[in-house]
Amino acid sequence: MKIGKQTQEDRRQLIIDVIKEKHISTQAELSKELGELGVKATQATLSRDISELGIVKFRHGNENFYGIYNSNQRLINLNITYRSQILSAQSVMFMVICRTELGEASILADEIDGQNKAEILGTLAGADTLFIVCDSVDSANALLKEIQDALKKTV
Repeated sequence: MKIGKQTQEDRRQLIIDVIKEKHISTQAELSKELGELGVKATQATLSRDISELGIVKFRHGNENFYGIYNSNQRLINLNITYRSQILSAQSVMFMVICRTELGEASILADEIDGQNKAEILGTLAGADTLFIVCDSVDSANALLKEIQDALKKTV
């Protein structure tokens, strides 16, 4: 979507759309993507927008990229969390077991708990392993598929 003269609201919606759809690591990359959509913004404007939109950087291995938080949903795109923190996942009965980088399992548990999904009864995190307890085998299999699909997406 290209826009001409944009409002702050238009620009911020485009920032959200770009970050949800693309692997954006820097403000320069974000500025370039916005420029291709016809939006010109200074670094100071982008920095302010990023802060006020609750956009944060996630780490995946040696890479960083932006993700979006908001007060209503905590994490708009849980797939970003899966891609940024899960190395592998498997299900056993009604549980999903995820391997993460050292120290990231509890961060991931907090994000998943914050989603308040009815089918997730709870999480238990170690240093690099997360157990997600689901309400049924079917729920665990559906969650595993969601995670595996997210891991297959190009970041």
